[in-house]
Amino acid sequence: MNIAFINHHIITWALNRLGVEPDQIATTLMPADSIRAWERGESCPTENQAEMLAHRLQIPYLVLFLSEPPPAEKVPIPDLRTRSGKSLAKPSREFVAVINDALSRQDWYREQALQGGRQKLNFVGRFKRTDPIVGVAAHMRSVLRINQEFRQASRNWEQFLRRLITRVESVGILVMRSGVAGHSTRQRLNVNEFQGFALSDPYAPVVFINDGDFRAAQIFTLAHELAHIWIGETGISDVALVGKTLTELDQVERFCNQVAAEFLVPEKSFNVSWQKSRTIKENLQRVGQHFWVSSLVALRRAYDLQKIDYEHFKLASDEEYARYRANEEKRKKAEQNKKSQGQFWATFKLRNSVLLSDSVTASVRNAKTTYTEASSLLGVSISTVERFLRQERTA
Repeated sequence: MNIAFINHHIITWALNRLGVEPDQIATTLMPADSIRAWERGESCPTENQAEMLAHRLQIPYLVLFLSEPPPAEKVPIPDLRTRSGKSLAKPSREFVAVINDALSRQDWYREQALQGGRQKLNFVGRFKRTDPIVGVAAHMRSVLRINQEFRQASRNWEQFLRRLITRVESVGILVMRSGVAGHSTRQRLNVNEFQGFALSDPYAPVVFINDGDFRAAQIFTLAHELAHIWIGETGISDVALVGKTLTELDQVERFCNQVAAEFLVPEKSFNVSWQKSRTIKENLQRVGQHFWVSSLVALRRAYDLQKIDYEHFKLASDEEYARYRANEEKRKKAEQNKKSQGQFWATFKLRNSVLLSDSVTASVRNAKTTYTEASSLLGVSISTVERFLRQERTA
């Protein structure tokens, strides 16, 4: 029986990194009391136990033998959520994993695009944040062909969001929508950490939407991240519709908020829909039905255009968020009652981006991408890739 002479301080670091206790990672062959003893340096695990420990701690095996814990993980792209523009002091493991996955997929898709002779997407970085907001938003609507006819074809805002994502991907932007890291329901993304992010690239721009957010906020998040693409600025965004005035937001975030609002609800059309003679709730209902946006977006627009003051905006927003929060809890409970396998396949392509999933499928069938590479890109096992391809063939 070979003993693994690990650094017991690494166990403490890894447990804190995951935010778990020994009892939560213990197994029959690796009891919690043994883990505590290893952590205190009173004994050492066997090599088999050390391998299992590394797996449960979600770290490479060799990390257990380092003289000191690895340096803190850094977000690999700029974080624009604060006025200072500084990155998070301690980004979550899930946050870093999602960004790294998106970057890997973007690299692959860019290579495919270049090999296929794709020209640069002329809308990426077409504008600067000093350009007129109305002009940027109008160009976004023109490229994506978003007009009143498009809105009227949707029965509700959820359908509008899905159709908008389809339009966005049709012009070459990868849109990933997920509430978990990879495909693990145990690794949920914290919406308080980020609501979405954009990775600007002239050949393979990416937008990620945190699906753990209120459904009502995701349309605005998508529009906000698209604004990042149009000005060619990569960034992670916390674009909460309440709690902040425009002057409190970073310059880039403020600009993208304003473009997103104008994109979804043009000022001229909004002024026609919003009437002083109606109550705020009546106006919210009218705007929501006309533009197929949530009441939160309508409130943000009303405040930005000085239809209501901050006190009324904050009060109404808090009420709407409470309502959405209650509805969201009902939705989550309903989803938990569904079969997990069915849910997995229902959202599989959305999590990876439908455009990317279809591209990987075509590349594998053309023998340009191996099953192993497809497994890495889609974040699943080779057997799951094979099953996915079979399903796509019969779809």
